[in-house]
Amino acid sequence: MLGKVKNLIPALVAAGTLPTGAAHADRIDVAVQLVRHDGTPIAERPVRLVVGSEPESRSRRAGESLTTDAEGRVRRIVDAPVRSRRITLDNAFIPHKVKSIAVGIELDLAGRPVLYWAELDSHREGTLGRLVAYVPGREGNFDAMLQFHPREFVWSFPGEPDGPRLISIGAELRSHAMEGGDGSWRVDLVIEKHEFQMR
Repeated sequence: MLGKVKNLIPALVAAGTLPTGAAHADRIDVAVQLVRHDGTPIAERPVRLVVGSEPESRSRRAGESLTTDAEGRVRRIVDAPVRSRRITLDNAFIPHKVKSIAVGIELDLAGRPVLYWAELDSHREGTLGRLVAYVPGREGNFDAMLQFHPREFVWSFPGEPDGPRLISIGAELRSHAMEGGDGSWRVDLVIEKHEFQMR
């Protein structure tokens, strides 16, 4: 019987049934600058900054509350895993292995809290990046995306079909960079905050 149990353990580990230890934590240095449409910094703005691989990163308690300085900048250094994943680029049949870091920054949109989620993938030709927006869902975590209406090319808050129409998600990535390796990474983001407009 003991021999059967010993033979079963490697199979369970390979299948992901048994824990294989905590994910390796890297040092992640995140710098974010908030700017207006004309490039001027947004100073003295309260924000909450979270790294996506931190525990419960979509909860209201995650990360750290900060205030932008005179140049519109905040910075935070955390120890958290940097994940690997495979993506497709120009050829859908050739996957590329990349390192991935997500950074969330909580701001407001039409007087409501929104977690802007910057997803960065580092590969040999540079850094890919995109910005999406999450609002609190039923459990209070930031896990509900703004709803996009392609025919009108506008967004609305989820669950509010007759609610206000937004002409953007309220922010965009002006620049993004992710560099590092061997346990140490640097992320630099410039985020333009839009003036709120709706239809």
